[in-house]
Amino acid sequence: MLLAGMSDDAIRELLPEKQLADLSQGQFEQHAELLKSLQQDRREGLSWSIGCYEAGVGSCAVPVPDRRGHAVAAINVVGPQPAFESAAGRARIGEHLRRAAAEIAAPSGMARD
Repeated sequence: MLLAGMSDDAIRELLPEKQLADLSQGQFEQHAELLKSLQQDRREGLSWSIGCYEAGVGSCAVPVPDRRGHAVAAINVVGPQPAFESAAGRARIGEHLRRAAAEIAAPSGMARD
């Protein structure tokens, strides 16, 4: 989620395309693929990985914003892949992560409803 908070140009500069496959463990080979995935993460406010990096493992991350709304940290939860595959499971996980991020951000004035 920290990457999702960056501009596309900053991401291209940080992650050279020729190294992208190695840096993403083969998930992305071109900037266009990565940026498309990050657009979805930005829209949803969550980043999901379901069996992408390790078989049988799912994860979800949410940004923790500072006072200006910029992601300065992220919370990630990891568990068995089946817990992340159903719509109900994803909704529950996303709701809990969003609440946790809001509680962490509250002292900085960025609490979310």
